[in-house]
Amino acid sequence: MNKTPSLLLVRQLFPQISQLELLIRWRLLGGLVILGFALGLSGCVQADLAIQIKGQAGGEIQQHLQVSRSARPFLEQLQQQARKLGGTSKHQNGQTLDLRIPFDRPEDLSRKLNALLAPLHQTQAPTLPIIPAQAEVTDQNLLLFIRGQFDYTIDLRAFGIASGSSSDPIVLSPQELVALTISLETPWGARPGQASVKDNSVTLINPHLEKHGHTLTWALEPGYINHLQAVFIYPSLLGWGALGIVGLLSLAWYWRYRPLALAAQKVINSNPAAS
Repeated sequence: MNKTPSLLLVRQLFPQISQLELLIRWRLLGGLVILGFALGLSGCVQADLAIQIKGQAGGEIQQHLQVSRSARPFLEQLQQQARKLGGTSKHQNGQTLDLRIPFDRPEDLSRKLNALLAPLHQTQAPTLPIIPAQAEVTDQNLLLFIRGQFDYTIDLRAFGIASGSSSDPIVLSPQELVALTISLETPWGARPGQASVKDNSVTLINPHLEKHGHTLTWALEPGYINHLQAVFIYPSLLGWGALGIVGLLSLAWYWRYRPLALAAQKVINSNPAAS
């Protein structure tokens, strides 16, 4: 195998480093150079996705996105997609976009989350790779309560480069410096479906999870498949409404027939022989 002059120079300066270590360190150095060029040319990507579930009344998806100037076509397509989903958008200085998309049911939330990133597959922005994502939000009726489950998988492997180590395969983001956060707010708060663990070498479950009040927030890890899981409970308006109606009918029946019951009891008490 032919060595470049730079590799030969490093090899002469550090003869104690093995060939494999040399290649790994040289690859890391190359990644740092790539990252430096990327930051100098295109800046960073910042995306904050907030999901607010208001119970059976539905909720709203809010997203704040800031990208480099070269990614303007992506922002325009994302803005058009948000309007198709019944949302509103606010575009600022060509690099910042704020979206608000309402939803009704958990199935509607899943559909709109999955459709939100659809323009990314057709974008002409060369610095943004494809981000496969799949959301599934379900609910289960427990009569007086609704149990919801939130599952969201986002593949960010396109934003990382391999380090050559099996224990920690991802070290850098070569094209953009990526900062992605997702938050979930529910009426009574939520709990993670599983603890924050590394499922395998490329999949992270509930990465960098924090809880503040009724909100769970994940800071996604570039270079990995991020799997977000949460379980939450909120009151069922239909269930509590039905229980209230039954209670009112029972109370009305009691007050209507109570005089008759008292009169019958008085008659029985005054005529013990008849009983």
